[in-house]
Amino acid sequence: MNFRIIVLALYLILLSLSGCGNQSNVVRLTEKQINEQELIVDKARRHFFRGNFDQAVDILTPLCRERTTSQPLYQCELGMSYLAGHDKAHSKECLMGAYSSIEVFFDRATEKRAVSLWGAESDKVFKGEPYEQATLSLLVGLLFLEEGDVDNALACFKNGQMADSDTKNEEYQSDYGLLQLLEAKCYQLRDEQDNYQTFIKIALDSFVGNHPHRSAARREAIMEIIKTPRITDEEKMRVMQKKVEEAEKIIRKRYADYYSSLLKPYNTLLLVWIGKSPRIVRVGEYQEKRVLLQNKNPEYHYEMQLDNEEWYDVIRGFSNISFQATTRGGRMMDDVLAGHASFKKGTANFGNAMFDAANNTSDPYAQLALVAVGLISHGVGATANAKADIRYWQTLPDDIGVIPLTLTPGIHTVSIDCYDYKLRKCRRVTQEISVTDKTFRFYNFIIPSEAPEKTETELNPQKVVKTIDTNSD
Repeated sequence: MNFRIIVLALYLILLSLSGCGNQSNVVRLTEKQINEQELIVDKARRHFFRGNFDQAVDILTPLCRERTTSQPLYQCELGMSYLAGHDKAHSKECLMGAYSSIEVFFDRATEKRAVSLWGAESDKVFKGEPYEQATLSLLVGLLFLEEGDVDNALACFKNGQMADSDTKNEEYQSDYGLLQLLEAKCYQLRDEQDNYQTFIKIALDSFVGNHPHRSAARREAIMEIIKTPRITDEEKMRVMQKKVEEAEKIIRKRYADYYSSLLKPYNTLLLVWIGKSPRIVRVGEYQEKRVLLQNKNPEYHYEMQLDNEEWYDVIRGFSNISFQATTRGGRMMDDVLAGHASFKKGTANFGNAMFDAANNTSDPYAQLALVAVGLISHGVGATANAKADIRYWQTLPDDIGVIPLTLTPGIHTVSIDCYDYKLRKCRRVTQEISVTDKTFRFYNFIIPSEAPEKTETELNPQKVVKTIDTNSD
C-alpha cells in the first residue's frame, strides 16, 4: 500500500474546500515586505510563548489568506496556535495546507528566481528544514489518529521519518523516536503485533542513540584515541565501539523504568511542549551561510500530577527538536548560495585588480578604461544576492515530552512542576483537559517560556496609586 499517495490525495481533496488552502499564483513580495511581515509575526510568536494563543491566532490569520512564499510557514505557526488553544479542527485545516505546500507545491517562477544570481532565497516558497517537515508530519498524523484514521496517520508518521532522514549526503537514518513510537501505536491499533514490536525496538534504539551519555562516551573515546600514539584504524574502531556499547548498556539498564509506560497499552498521550527550538541566523562575508543557535532552557526536569493525586515523570528523549535540528542539514540551496558568494567575491577581486592596474599605468586613456571596467565589475557583483533564507518555524519547542495515560472521559486536571538543573522547583503550571470517548486521543500542554505582559498596575504602580488617592478625595 502506498501510504504517501493516500495521505497526499486526501490532503488535496480537503484543501480544495479549506480556508487555509493554496491559491494557484504566488504573490511576489519584496525583501522589505517580507521583513515587515516577519515583524508582525514576531508579535504573534511573543503572544504564543506567553500562552496568549487567541491573540496569536488573530495576528496570524490575515497573513495566511494570501498565497505568498511565506504562507506555508505562517500556516504552520497558525496551526500550532490553534492546537495550543485546543481548536483541533482549525489546526488540522492549516497544518494540512502547509503540508500540501511543502510536499507537492512547486512554483517555477519563484524557484527560478531564487536560484538566479540576482534573486533571493526568500523568493522561493518556504519548504522548511528536515526537522520542521518531520514535526509537521507528526502533528498531522496525531490529528488523523485521534479521528480514528489509522491508515493516514501511519502514512504521516512514515513521511515524517522520510523527511528526518532526507539530507543531501544521506548521512543519517531517521532517529525521531516519537514518530517511531506512534508508528508502533498504529500497528498496535491494527493488531499487527510483529510490526508493533519492530518499531518499538527502533524507537528505543533512537532514544539510546540520541542520549547525552552516548555522546559523552564518543567524546571520551576520541580523547583516548588522540592521546594514544601510533594507534591503527582498526584499534581506533575497537576503542570507539567498546566505549559506545558500554554506554548503551548503561542507558538501557538505567532508563528501562523511565520509559516503560510507553510500552504498555494507553488511550491518551499528553504532549508537553518545552522551551524554544534553535534560532537560525546568517553568517559569512555575504551572509550566505546559516547557523543554528540553541536556545538555553533554564529548566531541566518536569513532573506531572493528575487530578491532584497520581504523579508521573514527563518522558523526554524521544522528540528532542533541538537535537534533530542541529544534526540535520545539507540543503541544495547551500551550494547555490556558496556559488553566489564566490561570484560576488570574484567580481570584487577582479574590480580591485583593475583599479590596481589603473594606478600602475601612466596612460590616461588606459587608466580611464581600467577604472571603468573595475567599476562595472564591482557593480555587477554588488547586485548579486547571496543572502541565506532564515525563515523558520519559531513556535516549535526545544523538546516534546510525553506522558502516556489511560483516562476515562470527563474533565481532568493536569499540573506540571518545573525544576532547574539543581532540581529546585521553579514553578507549577496547571490546566484542565476535557477527555473524549475515543480509542486514542492526545492533548497538548504548552509550558509558557516567556513571562506574560505586565498590567498597567505592574508597569507603573505609583501612577495608579496616585489616581486612586485622587478619586478618594
